[in-house]
Amino acid sequence: MNIFLLLLLIVPVFSINKISWTLSKPPANLFRWETSKESPTYTLASLSEGDYVLQAIATNEDGVSTHSGVLTGTISTVASTENIILNPLIQADAARYQQPSYIKWIKTNSTTVYPNDVIELTIKGVSNPPNTDMQFTINGQTKCTSSDTCVIEHTIPENALDSYILEIAVVGMGYNIPMQFVVKDYVPVEFRAVFNVPPIITAINSGISLLHQIGTSTTISATFEDQEGSNIKYTWTTEAIMGSCPITELEGSLTDTVASGSTVTVIFTPTTLGNKCIVKIRCEDMNGGISLGEVYIYVDNVPIHFPPYVISKLQSKQTAAIGEKIDMSIEMCEPQEQMVTVQWQTTCGTLDHAADTITDSTSCTWLYNDVTLTSVPCSVSWIATDSDSSISTGTFRILSSDGRRLKTLQTPIVFVRTTEESMTTEMVWEIADDTKEYVDKKEVESVLGGSDIALIVLISVMIVCLIIIIVLMKMRKVECVIPDKIPDVEMATVKKITTNRVKTLRGGLRARSPRTIKKPVVQKEDEEKVNITPKMIARGSRRQMRIKRKEKLKRHSDVMEAKKKMLPVDMHLEHDKEKGHDENWSEHISHHRQINTHPNRGIKRVKK
Repeated sequence: MNIFLLLLLIVPVFSINKISWTLSKPPANLFRWETSKESPTYTLASLSEGDYVLQAIATNEDGVSTHSGVLTGTISTVASTENIILNPLIQADAARYQQPSYIKWIKTNSTTVYPNDVIELTIKGVSNPPNTDMQFTINGQTKCTSSDTCVIEHTIPENALDSYILEIAVVGMGYNIPMQFVVKDYVPVEFRAVFNVPPIITAINSGISLLHQIGTSTTISATFEDQEGSNIKYTWTTEAIMGSCPITELEGSLTDTVASGSTVTVIFTPTTLGNKCIVKIRCEDMNGGISLGEVYIYVDNVPIHFPPYVISKLQSKQTAAIGEKIDMSIEMCEPQEQMVTVQWQTTCGTLDHAADTITDSTSCTWLYNDVTLTSVPCSVSWIATDSDSSISTGTFRILSSDGRRLKTLQTPIVFVRTTEESMTTEMVWEIADDTKEYVDKKEVESVLGGSDIALIVLISVMIVCLIIIIVLMKMRKVECVIPDKIPDVEMATVKKITTNRVKTLRGGLRARSPRTIKKPVVQKEDEEKVNITPKMIARGSRRQMRIKRKEKLKRHSDVMEAKKKMLPVDMHLEHDKEKGHDENWSEHISHHRQINTHPNRGIKRVKK
């Protein structure tokens, strides 16, 4: 029972507070309304007979969409009452399409340049999402990263032609803005007097060099001075490179006489699109010296494309089994009112149709499709493409119905009643016990059968065992301590096995071996410690003694074999001088003693 309570606590609780309704009735009737806990009933009257599709999107107290449902039926003279099933949403309402970042205006200090001139470009961009970095590019190369305005210095190439164009864009904008410069190889100055220096135009620029629509204005300013300090008379004029650029598009003082060092302005407002204009200024001092300046202004449409977007997405079931049919619907809009082609794709069954087409429409359109499942879980996706190749995509997800789900009592029962000319939707949280349609305690117990209880118990036991094993492994830690002093252990004494014959041959035929047993090496502090016990020391000592006894017997055997080889054959027999077997018996014995005598025999050792 505790396990059941734990599972109930884990199940998320949805508290539906409001339902948004959308009634679609062919050919083009669309109705919307809402019901809530405060107003659970709504009646829509004056409906005509015919088929309908009713979609519902439920939201909680926080305004988050949690459930959805769809109901198809017919409004006729026969009254009917249907229950619409609210399934948990896998994906709530799709977010509206957001326009990508774009360039708002471009400003330059001059559009008439010379080779190797350094021009300054100020680019104002609008980021989306707001306050995010944009990458500004010139001729496809990133020059600046900013969330608002970018200032770029660009050098005019030495081999630039008369018409030099820069392609300016923001990464992700989808198009480039061309900005044209006139490259000249001479100074546009006319001299009228021999000893008079004409006025100098120190700066001329326009706030925006590319205008996107009629009514948008830009301010053109010019600053000039005369070295002799003479007053300067200026005159503004226009010239059309493409289209028409009448003088009436200039507002302000078109001609006047001002002091040297003055800055004058004029406002340019286009009246037609598709023009390329030159705004010129002529400066003349009192001695007849003349200087000319000009700035180029483009008036053109900048194409801005928006893909289709979805504001509602509904499906009849979230979970299903093989062989079932799932209904899907999307409410799609096209900002530019273009034709939209929708392609449906899935790998989990058979779709009712593979494509939809939306013609030019001023309102959003509902699209329907269904799939007969051959496998679960799976997904159904769509790709919407409009006339300018802008694309929008989306996905329906379908889960397997094998999983057990515990419903909560916070989900209302929703009834839809239709009559001859009306439709009523009603949300009910409390109804009589004999008419309950939600899952109560008894239904929960029926869902969890004997096999399910056994499986839950088995999983619980496995989890407990795993926890115990982990705890034991953490506790299993052997600490070895090396004693500071190794206890003295009485070593077994071994009798010395000596014979006179072996002592005589000890000098040259065998090497001495240490008779003392070395103590075990104690590990250093930084090495791994070993707990050495007296029993272990005694066992090792006995083993060493056995090894040394075997070595001693082996050495003795080797000495005896060597001795046999060195003595005559008849020396191994019992000899008797009287028998006369060997006349030189005594000589052989003397010779044998000489060759087997240690070289240091007879020399007394002096103790140091």
